[in-house]
Amino acid sequence: PITCVTDELQEERSIRQCFICTNHNLDDIVERFSSLHWLKRVLAYCKWFLNNTHRKGSRIIGLLSRNELSRILEECLKSAQRAVYFREIEALKSNSMVSSKSSLKDLNPFLNGNEVMRVGGRLHNSLKSFVEQHQIILPSKHHLTRLIVTAEHMRLLHAGAQLMIAFLRRTYW
Repeated sequence: PITCVTDELQEERSIRQCFICTNHNLDDIVERFSSLHWLKRVLAYCKWFLNNTHRKGSRIIGLLSRNELSRILEECLKSAQRAVYFREIEALKSNSMVSSKSSLKDLNPFLNGNEVMRVGGRLHNSLKSFVEQHQIILPSKHHLTRLIVTAEHMRLLHAGAQLMIAFLRRTYW
């Protein structure tokens, strides 16, 4: 508390400060986690905190929804893709083809409405859902990919390699 003295009137004011460090590179944050579950939850609560400090009238309280957790995962996926496939994403944004030297050229990648890079191809003629037809492209050596594979491995109760690949390929490439 700070004490101010003005003409025989003594007033105490308390100063509250909150410093927020914004890091636009999610890769640094992702590297700190060993569990996809906790990564999504911590980032979602951080997003809540930022929303609640900026908008006093519309505070978010309660439990995290499935949609919030999936949006956080999508943001992490976009960040991982930008870190590894920056040139390919820029080419796709400018409506041109990826380079012939790119490792993704055979996958016919495209950006969906949320700018997540997905596999293109002839599967759009199948009866599968959009997510199964156009899987999200994961960078092979990124930490987020390891977290996703580990989380799926735990969810499938330590399943073998073939079952893991089958379940992962439904959503990711």
